[in-house]
Amino acid sequence: MQHVMFIAHEDMVYCFGYTNENGYDKSNISKRFNGIKWENLAPMIYYHSEAAVASIQGEIFVFGGLSQVRGNGVYDANVISKYNPTNNTWANAGNINSFRTKAAAVGVGDVAYLCGGYEQVNGGQRNNTTGFAKVEVFDSTNITWKVGNNMVEGRASCAAVHFDGKIFVFGGFGSNNTLLTSGEFMNIADGVWTMLTNNIPFQLGEVSACCVGHHVAMYGSSKPGHVVLYNFKKEEWKTLVEEGQNLFNGRGCLMAK
Repeated sequence: MQHVMFIAHEDMVYCFGYTNENGYDKSNISKRFNGIKWENLAPMIYYHSEAAVASIQGEIFVFGGLSQVRGNGVYDANVISKYNPTNNTWANAGNINSFRTKAAAVGVGDVAYLCGGYEQVNGGQRNNTTGFAKVEVFDSTNITWKVGNNMVEGRASCAAVHFDGKIFVFGGFGSNNTLLTSGEFMNIADGVWTMLTNNIPFQLGEVSACCVGHHVAMYGSSKPGHVVLYNFKKEEWKTLVEEGQNLFNGRGCLMAK
């Protein structure tokens, strides 16, 4: 069983997580891919899976996720780890105010916006069915948090991107693991969230996204071989379908170069 998080950072894809075999943690992996080969990096200090990852000011932050699961209890789902790609080192970067898994994070300048996910109670039974709408803002310079305005719709495993002074979130899972086709955006200037007029053409499930010009490209785990493009300017959707028999499927990471 493998739990990993992906992020595109400075023309490379980074992969963080851990493997668990027969109930034992075998490794605490960090890797990166330059388009040709994978490179092993320094292992994380803490275990993270189902976490949110953001690139902020040249460093990579991993927010929350499953750190310890003992029996039916979830513990320490508010830990933050910071990776420095220049010197290949990890450091503790404090804690989130809330405990959450499968949230989405996006970096803007020296701050990160942490959106949605499944809210957990430290030591409580794992919640994996009810997405919540809470947004928190992390200042990486002062290592402080403030509460943002809630999203319109609670969602987990959604995609989040920054474009033209706005934070956009797409898809994911709603209450009782409902597959969402909705998207919404927040104006950073006033913190107000607004639903998109047009829904995503199909259910994406767990979503990865990246900005390409005036478009955002999305790939979802529930639709093998499909990528959908959203035009920010025209508010229009376009579906691209991979040809052939060996369609890409499952979780993945989209990267623009």
